Amino acid sequence: MPNIQLNQFVSKGMKRMNPLSEDQKPQTRQLLTDNILTAREVAAYLRLTVTTVCNLAASGELPGFKIGKSWRFAESEVLKRIAAAKPKANPNP
Repeated sequence: MPNIQLNQFVSKGMKRMNPLSEDQKPQTRQLLTDNILTAREVAAYLRLTVTTVCNLAASGELPGFKIGKSWRFAESEVLKRIAAAKPKANPNP
């Protein structure tokens, strides 16, 4: 494809997408600044198999998203999930 600007491509027939609402912009910025991990990297970190990581993601137990057939994970979301899964310390022993 010849090197053309995105706005030229859009003006040649593609419909313009609606811009993000103000409340969506911080979430988008956060995702773009996170480290994105592969299923293999998450599996190695959690000491699980890649299949288990993909199954957890597919069931919604592990936050992730698919690009084509591959799962990807935002590092901060994985760390939040780990923190949420840790048992809370009981102040009254």
